[in-house]
Amino acid sequence: SQSWLKKSSALCALLIIPSIFLVNALPLMRGDITELLIPHQRPQEYALLNNQIAQDPKFSRTLWVPIWSRWSFYTELHPRVNFQQLIAEEWLHVWKQHYPKTPLNYKTVFNQEYSDRFLDLMSIKYIIVPMKEKRDDFYVNYDARYKYVSMLSQVPYLRRTSRDASDLLVLQNEGSRPHIYATHEPDTIINEADLRKLSYKQISPTIYQITLPDVTRKTYVYFTETFHPDWKLKKGSFTWSEYIFGPKFQIPDSQHHMTDTQLQVFEVEPMDINNDDPKDIVLT
Repeated sequence: SQSWLKKSSALCALLIIPSIFLVNALPLMRGDITELLIPHQRPQEYALLNNQIAQDPKFSRTLWVPIWSRWSFYTELHPRVNFQQLIAEEWLHVWKQHYPKTPLNYKTVFNQEYSDRFLDLMSIKYIIVPMKEKRDDFYVNYDARYKYVSMLSQVPYLRRTSRDASDLLVLQNEGSRPHIYATHEPDTIINEADLRKLSYKQISPTIYQITLPDVTRKTYVYFTETFHPDWKLKKGSFTWSEYIFGPKFQIPDSQHHMTDTQLQVFEVEPMDINNDDPKDIVLT
């Protein structure tokens, strides 16, 4: 009867559903996946490095070779980039211009004539080779870790700050450029211009208040972020009313350029500032 069929179907459902859970639980009951239940502990070496970077009040980037670890520290003030990103984007652009016949990989990229300058212009201060972890060994997808350590340890312009390369290799690039700075000559990958440090304050992720020194001749204001035409340089101190309703004067778009490393530079002429004191500009 229909009543008997309904009762039989309900009974089968009650037996099948627990059986499915029981089958899926067998690996856990046998101990096959016990490692998945062990909590991951952050190695002490990463804690020390993260604290060192966090205490640095100046903007800088970290470069992780070949790729960042799950324990890597990063903030808006200290963004991270991994080597795979670098050679696929910014480095690739430079490489095609200067080394079209040389293969692009970790064995060549740090040892060319302009390698040091490239890292400087990208505001990369620390180059880090992550630890090899038993439970998360991403080196199986790349070369052996000791090869990266051996190669980077021989790069003359990088200074080792970590004590033991077998744990976490940390190298410092002492020539890294500030996030925002000025020069009187173009600062390119083949020409290092004299650096003029600027005083600036970040109002928000997209607004910076900058104070320029005396602008008696053309000044180049560099912003070490990937070029985008929507960034503007505006005269005067920052106020929300001018930000909403429009500034009195804006540096012409024709004076906003992409650098040879695909970053941003603004050309500021003396007539753009008109001897105002203080010479404040807003980057937004």
